[in-house]
Parts: sequence; C-alpha cells; structure tokens
Amino acid sequence: MKFKVIKPFMPDVIVGQEIEIKGVRVGDEDFDQAEVKCGEHRIDIGSGYIKAHPEIFEPVIERWKPEKYGAYLYVENRGLIGYDKWEDHGIDKGRFEVGNMFKTRDQAKEASERIKKALLDYHEELN
Repeated sequence: MKFKVIKPFMPDVIVGQEIEIKGVRVGDEDFDQAEVKCGEHRIDIGSGYIKAHPEIFEPVIERWKPEKYGAYLYVENRGLIGYDKWEDHGIDKGRFEVGNMFKTRDQAKEASERIKKALLDYHEELN
C-alpha cells in the first residue's frame, strides 16, 4: 500500500513524497515498514505509525490512466457516456483528478448509475 506525506513530522521530511509499505523480515519476525526520505537521509517507519497518523500520511489511490492519445470513457453531465482521447489537456486532467475516467463502457455505466443515485438520494435528504 502506498501513502503520501502531507505534513512534516520531523525536520527535513519531504512533503508530497510517496512511500510504500513493504514487508521486512528481521530474524524470525515479519514487519511492515516504509522508507521515508529525510533530507539526504532515509528513515524506516513502521506501518502502525503511518496508519495511526492520517493527519500526516494519506493513502495513495492508484488509478488507471490512458497513454497519450489513448482512448477513455467518462460520464457526461446528463449521465450519458462520453468518449475521448488523452491529450494531456486541462479537460483530461480534470476528469482524471475527480475519477471520471474509465477503461470500459461497463465501468462508465456503473459510475453513471452510482452518481445518479447519489444525487437523487441527496435531494431526498434535503426535503
């Protein structure tokens, strides 16, 4: 699992760096830890510390992104499924940022249905 450092927790920690928790064997015991850059040095931090401090570390969600000029599908504003090619423009980046980018029509259709349901449920709560 990957995390991103969002707040410095000791001097020289690089905010924005991504760290990955990996299994490490020490003697007869297994540990989960991550290596964090601290200026020119590296320190090891246990996964328990990382998971116990969400104000310092946030999980990194890895999502599919098409290659340049690769095709993708997205949900349009009326719930219809749109098709586009990644050209690294602001529209592409915006869709990616909010998670509105899919490999298959089935994925896009499922997302469209969930979005519609969430919006209608929200309007029910307002009344």
